[in-house]
Amino acid sequence: MALNSDTDIKVYAMHVMAEDIYKNINELAKDCLENNSIPYINEKPLPQDMNIVNGRHLGDINKIQLELKAAQIGAKSLKWIYGADAALMGLELKSEKNSPAEFQAAKNNSSKFNTEPIIGFANVKRDISLSTTGVTNESDILREGVQMEAQTIYLLDQFTEKSIQRALNPMRIEDSIELRGSEASRKYKKIIAQNMLKNISEYDSGIKGEEIRSVKRDNIKQNLNKNSPVLNAVRENYNKVVKDFDKSQNNVFSSLKNYYIKQETGLDLGKSISAQEKLELNSSINELIKANSSKLAQTLCDSFFFAERATHYQFSPERIYSKNDLDKKLNVLAPKAVKFEEREIDSIASEKTKQLLRTREREYKPRQITHQRGM
Repeated sequence: MALNSDTDIKVYAMHVMAEDIYKNINELAKDCLENNSIPYINEKPLPQDMNIVNGRHLGDINKIQLELKAAQIGAKSLKWIYGADAALMGLELKSEKNSPAEFQAAKNNSSKFNTEPIIGFANVKRDISLSTTGVTNESDILREGVQMEAQTIYLLDQFTEKSIQRALNPMRIEDSIELRGSEASRKYKKIIAQNMLKNISEYDSGIKGEEIRSVKRDNIKQNLNKNSPVLNAVRENYNKVVKDFDKSQNNVFSSLKNYYIKQETGLDLGKSISAQEKLELNSSINELIKANSSKLAQTLCDSFFFAERATHYQFSPERIYSKNDLDKKLNVLAPKAVKFEEREIDSIASEKTKQLLRTREREYKPRQITHQRGM
């Protein structure tokens, strides 16, 4: 199937190698510097990202990519969706053809606006090389796309408002030729639409994640208290992370660990970044980009993982947020879009399955770049 790069959603990744993610981060950061839109100098970071279909967050290097992509195109939020799910629900990318007014407004907001996705990598510790030869039709592409270890990810801001509203309205699925399909297919899409609507409403209102943010704030206060039993572990981990950093990496890490804590909890642990510090941070990021290596990606990930760990109960390396969580077994799940296969749809209409689709769960992801460094 021929794809028009301006209007067609890419639902699968082709010829992807693991090192591409570092290059992409460098390229996105470079665009942000040129556009004066590096997100890390903002006084108020965009709220934590969310997959609008299942309500989950990215907790690895994919999060770093997504946030830089949002800054590059001038996105107003970090709400996102897998390409396979976007195609399934009939979303349409902004373009001069589909929505000239919206597309021009997006371009006016950011000259770097585009509708290219990022490639999200599953959490597997090995190089990934994927191809999609032999895929000949849309159903094959959707099926293959959702089973891959690398998938396309789009920000919600890249789609037209009209197509988003249509996808969020379960009743309009009946009226849409593109979304109609079989009766079983309509039932399935309605459930997803209801799920999307609930997730977006809870996210925009601040309800979603409110409880866990409160727990994270309490954990940070306890972990960083001068009388905390884990304060030495915090210091040791900090020193371990930065011991091999150069000057530019140290500057980035120092600035961003507080940025990510603020983003996840709302707590501001340091004074506001000054104009001079912003210039120095941008300069350090530029130096790391020019190194043409994984240094920038690694430093950004280290900053996020350190900040994330500071929100854990007793500075746990795992995602443990309370004493009760210590007795739970956390599953390691790779990113996966909603699996769409007609033959399985009939069972989805049951109340039990609907409830499962609405269930929100924390998704534990293993560390990637810094996993071997004990973070």
